[in-house]
Amino acid sequence: MGSSTSKITTPPQMSAATASRGLPQSLRFSYKKALSLKMVCHLSEPNSEPMFALSSPDGWYSEVIMHEGPTTDAPPLAAITSEGKRGEDFAILVPGGKEILRYKFSLKKEVFWFGMQVGEGHNKRIERFEWRHSRGSEVKSVGQAGNGWKLVRLGGGMAGEGNEEDGPDRDDGYTKDGKEIVAVWAEGKAFKSISNIGEFQFRGSGATGELGMLWSLTALMSYICIYVHTMRQAATASTAAAS
Repeated sequence: MGSSTSKITTPPQMSAATASRGLPQSLRFSYKKALSLKMVCHLSEPNSEPMFALSSPDGWYSEVIMHEGPTTDAPPLAAITSEGKRGEDFAILVPGGKEILRYKFSLKKEVFWFGMQVGEGHNKRIERFEWRHSRGSEVKSVGQAGNGWKLVRLGGGMAGEGNEEDGPDRDDGYTKDGKEIVAVWAEGKAFKSISNIGEFQFRGSGATGELGMLWSLTALMSYICIYVHTMRQAATASTAAAS
């Protein structure tokens, strides 16, 4: 199922320009080579030139690197690797540290969550954030497909305790159980382009910068973990069907 041992020879680093600029509010994901066995993707603002590249040189079960530039020659800005005995959790490597994305599965729902330090100075604290499946208005408003995920800010609350995953959210950017939605992911419309994967957007306090640049980077990479998890499941199912 993979290993938590990183093959990155250079630790993730962030240039002063990226730290100052921050991440865009919206990032569209697309395959550079849609039919390639090696995963290479581009991240760009909608209708703009690529800003970052994603690469996974050894396939879905290897680490995935986010490059601080539009080519895979650019230095690593962040990366993910498998974590834990079963390889279902992920280590998110960011400049100066590592965060863990935890995976919880039950017959009723599938949840990914992480906890990290946010805020500045005396306001620093540990908060938890949880990805939930969604077909709500927040996801639909992205303009891609009507299904995806929402990243919910739990504060100091425990992960995996939310109400139903589907159905409409409150109009003011909060879930039915009263938690703020700080980012969303909408699946790409397949008929638009074979290379279109989908779109990630920061929302609410996730878009204001108050949670910090490292949080923004971790949140983005945490969805990439989910995408990799989904592709691994598809690859495993395909292999099982073939055999």
